Amino acid sequence: MPMHTISISDAKALVRIPDLWTRYNLPGTPSKSCRCPWREDHKPSFSVSEDSLLWHDFSTGEGGDAIDFLTRITGLDKKVACRTFLEIAASGHLAPARFTAPKPMPPTPRAKPSLPELEVGTAEELATLANLRGIGREGIEWASERGVLRFTTSQRYGLRAWIVTDGERVNAQARRLDGQGWEHLDGAKAWTLPGSWAAWPLGIREQTSEKAG
Repeated sequence: MPMHTISISDAKALVRIPDLWTRYNLPGTPSKSCRCPWREDHKPSFSVSEDSLLWHDFSTGEGGDAIDFLTRITGLDKKVACRTFLEIAASGHLAPARFTAPKPMPPTPRAKPSLPELEVGTAEELATLANLRGIGREGIEWASERGVLRFTTSQRYGLRAWIVTDGERVNAQARRLDGQGWEHLDGAKAWTLPGSWAAWPLGIREQTSEKAG
């Protein structure tokens, strides 16, 4: 199929992330939970979607589609990577490349957000939250014990809030303990705290650890 007849969407349907993984002889096997192929990764912190169209690096917050993946593993700029991707799709040859891809640039470290002081909720606060959310006390206590539920006092409003977070402390969402919305969010109840990595799935480390155990 001539390259000029292939659209980007058609190319993405033909060439998916596992194809590129094999073509460039990357270490490991792409899956929903695997090791990052371009850096030392002691614990699986990388994921490829079930349809093989998207990837995400939980440690850096990077992610994207197959073209972004090609850009990352080859070090090519986006325009050249896009053209290379179309050429691969048009050729129909998904065997390993005949050349060694240049070593990609290391990811730019992303600083963890500076979160407010997080506290373990008191027995009264846990009971208040269980009643507010209609959740059994056991579930609230489980979340507190796992570290995914914490409490803080908003310096901005002087209001007590409960925080959904996890052991990585890179994403945190605050809700008022009185059940009301935040004024600066026009009444929205969930406030993603400044600096949070919004794309980070809350609890991913805890789920991985439990499966490994």
